[in-house]
Amino acid sequence: MLNIWTRSASLFILALLASGCLDFSFGSDSTEVKGCSVATPHSVADDLQSRYALGSHTTLYLSDLDNPQVTSSDSEIVAVGPIEDDETDEYGDKLVELSFVGIGTAVLTISEAGESLPADVPIEVAAFERFEVVLPTLFYHDPVVPLAGRTVIDPEFEVIYYDRGGRLYGQGLAQAEWASAEDLPGDSFFNDTLDSGAHQVEVRAARRASVIPFAAVARDEVVALELLETRLDESLIRLELVGLTQLGTPVWNIDPILLPQGGGLYFGSFEYLRDPDARPVELTAISFAGSPVGALDPIETTFQGEPTREGSSLFSFASVGGNAPLMAFVSLLLMTLALRVSAVWKST
Repeated sequence: MLNIWTRSASLFILALLASGCLDFSFGSDSTEVKGCSVATPHSVADDLQSRYALGSHTTLYLSDLDNPQVTSSDSEIVAVGPIEDDETDEYGDKLVELSFVGIGTAVLTISEAGESLPADVPIEVAAFERFEVVLPTLFYHDPVVPLAGRTVIDPEFEVIYYDRGGRLYGQGLAQAEWASAEDLPGDSFFNDTLDSGAHQVEVRAARRASVIPFAAVARDEVVALELLETRLDESLIRLELVGLTQLGTPVWNIDPILLPQGGGLYFGSFEYLRDPDARPVELTAISFAGSPVGALDPIETTFQGEPTREGSSLFSFASVGGNAPLMAFVSLLLMTLALRVSAVWKST
């Protein structure tokens, strides 16, 4: 699972990827992009989910659209706020807030001046029936790990919502005594002031409440890394990287990065379909948070099978040479360090 600072860095990289300004692609089906691609209403609509929780809201970023317009077919289900264009912001953010105010389905239409093909997005709004408190992930489709009973560094969590139909998205429903990570999607909270030892946190959403027990450790208590293997079904295997304390306690949010031979960079976990007849493939697992100065040795292992994108956060690289994964890793590390330095600077 990802540390909050590395998650912020990763989201920044995703923004660059979405703009087409980096020379590698996202997902195995993406095409190589040279230079910067032009945003369209449909590319902006890709940031939306199909189901949101009643009473929540989300922010839709429109910065790359020319004179954008956003409308709802039913403002009593999905209400659209005014488009804000903050020219004083260094990033020139142009955004609109969507509020999910009624149960049902509404169509959100995104258009821009001179664009003949607006994007129509059906959005269902439903009341949530339960919530879970989990370690943060980078992508919505990543497997979730409950905070309860885990040991973590600089504790953090996000709250995800469900009804009988599955997961519901949106933010603004949960409360906790910890600081809110407002720059991340969803309801996310963190606390980097806790001493090592057992703790608990109370989370409330609507009239529901949950008390979550967990443990915290300091960064220097993590002395090694370990790969955990979970058999999800007859052939599907998940690999997850954890840290280990001197007593052998697994530590979960250590910013796992998994690099299989042949290209690709996975955040959080790596899944593959086992094939005993396949050629063995080397995989290297590393971590940021467990060892900021690089003192922990990476883990190398081999697997026999085919990687799957299900349950894994994957960057696959365009044809820019055999060192593409290493280049991406170095870039990610530099961005992470820059964000952490920036955070320290702002707090002083």
